[in-house]
Order: sequence, then structure tokens, then C-alpha cells
Amino acid sequence: PEYNSGITGALKNAIDWVSRADSDDEPPLLAFNGKSAAIIAASPGGYGGARSLAQLRILLENIRVGVIGGEVTIPKAHEAFTADDRLIDGAQMAALEQLVGKLVEKLGQAES
Repeated sequence: PEYNSGITGALKNAIDWVSRADSDDEPPLLAFNGKSAAIIAASPGGYGGARSLAQLRILLENIRVGVIGGEVTIPKAHEAFTADDRLIDGAQMAALEQLVGKLVEKLGQAES
């Protein structure tokens, strides 16, 4: 979700805590450094969390996460899914599948 055009306090707090070293011997940002991520937001508002994703991208890149190009937003999330939790909008589903495909491809490259 997006609150006042930004990421939620809970998400920011979780990232901040996990980014801290457990000991003086632990390298900085060990939990995030070199990881890959795709960013997706859903919101009851008309922007679908797009403004929060801009902040999230900057934050993740700052802690050395490789954020996949592109993003998916789902506006009016309370109306966007069927009773069995499937996306109604075919274009949104295609965008989500494409983004996840990019992430899977990136992760596959990291393993080889």
C-alpha cells in the first residue's frame, strides 16, 4: 500500500532493522547486498501505489539490491481480484507475469 505518497512505516521499519549488522564482524548490508527484487504495489487508490514504488526503488538500490526494471501497480485493489484471488485485468496479469519472468531470469543468471 501507499500512505501519503510513500511506503508504509511498517515496511520501512522492517527494511531498516534487517539492514543492520548483528555484530561488529558482519559486513554492512549483508541481508540485502547483491540480492535481486521486483517491486509491485496494490492500493485502494487510483494510482495503485506507484508513488511509493519510486521511493522503494531508491531505498532498495541504496542498500545494494538489484531492482529489476519495470514495476506493476494495481489500483483499486479491492476491486481488482476475483473471489478466488485472481487478477481480473488481463493486462495487469500479463505485466505481473512479465515482471516475475524477468526476476526469475535474473535469479537464474546469478546461479550460473
